[in-house]
Amino acid sequence: MYRQLLQSGVQVKIVGDSISAGSGSSDDNRSGPVILTIDGKDYKEQLGKKCWASLFGSYVRGLYPASRVVNRSCSRLNSTELRRNIHQFVGERDRLILLMIGANDRKQENGRECLEENVKYLLDYFARKEKSVLLMSYPPSTEANESQPNRFFHMDEVDRILEEAAASRHVSFISHYKLLHKYYREQRVTVEEMMMAGGGKRDGLHPPDLVHHLIFEQIVRFVENEST
Repeated sequence: MYRQLLQSGVQVKIVGDSISAGSGSSDDNRSGPVILTIDGKDYKEQLGKKCWASLFGSYVRGLYPASRVVNRSCSRLNSTELRRNIHQFVGERDRLILLMIGANDRKQENGRECLEENVKYLLDYFARKEKSVLLMSYPPSTEANESQPNRFFHMDEVDRILEEAAASRHVSFISHYKLLHKYYREQRVTVEEMMMAGGGKRDGLHPPDLVHHLIFEQIVRFVENEST
C-alpha cells in the first residue's frame, strides 16, 4: 500500500515531537523557515540531514520523486497539544501521515489516560479525512532517563498504548521500541551504550545518529515490504 502511494505521488507528513524533529542527531539544525506557531512559539524547519525524518525525506526524493515529505514535528509536543492544534499540523494535501507521539505525555500524572484517548481521537480524525497513517513508537531510552522524577510512566507503556490504539483502529504500527530492543540483544549491546554513543551532550532520550539511522531503516523496510 505505501509503495503504491509513494509511486502515485503524494505528500507525506511527519508529525511528532523532538525525536521526529531531529533532536539528538549530530547536525541538528532547526534554523530554517518557520513551519508552525503554537501558543506564540515559532517552530522552524530542520536543516540537518542525519535525523530519521530527514533521511526518510531524502529516500523518498531519490526513489519516489513524484512524492514529497514534509516534517511538522515540534519539541515538547504532547498528544493533547497535537489534538488541540491538529489543523495546523495536517492539511488537505497530506495523504500519508507518519505519527510518533506520546513521549512527553509521560510528564503528566494523567498522561496514560490522555495518550490513550488522544491517539484514538487522532486516528479517527485521520480516518474521517481519508488519510493513510503509519503509527510508530519510540526507541528505548536509558534507565537513568526513565527514572527521572517527572516520568509518571515509561516508554514500554507508551509502546503498548500506541500498539493497542493502532490495533483497535486497524492502523499500521511500527514498534521501534521492540525492534530496537531485539536488535540490541542480537548485537550484544545495551540501550545505554547505544543511546549514549556519539559524543556531545547525551540525555538518554534523544537518539544519536546511529539510532536515528536504525529508525529510518526500519521505516524503509516496512514501507518496502508492507503489501496490504
